Amino acid sequence: MLNSAPETDRWLTVKEIHEYTGLEEQWIRRHSARYAFPLVRAGRYLRAKRSEIDQWMKSNPVTR
Repeated sequence: MLNSAPETDRWLTVKEIHEYTGLEEQWIRRHSARYAFPLVRAGRYLRAKRSEIDQWMKSNPVTR
C-alpha cells in the first residue's frame, strides 16, 4: 500500500478543505495568512493536513 498515513494525517487540496469545512475556496486562499490557516504551498498548489485543519477549526471559530 503506497499511502499508509492515517486518514486524519492526509494532505487535502483547497477543494477538499472546502468540502470538509464548508469554508469557501476563495476565503481559504485569501485569508490563510490573516487567520493563520495551516496551508502549505507545494509548487503552485496549496495543501493542508486534515489533523491541522481540525485543530485550527477548534481554536478559531470563523463567521462564514
